[in-house]
Amino acid sequence: ADKEGYECFVIPDDIGGRYNDAAQVFNTTIRKFPVVFMANTFGFKAKAYFKAAEESKSAPKVEF
Repeated sequence: ADKEGYECFVIPDDIGGRYNDAAQVFNTTIRKFPVVFMANTFGFKAKAYFKAAEESKSAPKVEF
């Protein structure tokens, strides 16, 4: 699949927010008793939150 031009796509704010909500639930869950023992045993690590690059917050200028 050709991926050229995908850098022009703008990521809606709600997608990052939904990911961050899921990451927060995951991060909280792996720190709770008794899950923390299983999480440590199997090497689960906290997930980083999504932060969009500043240039992806605006639509690209298109000229026809």
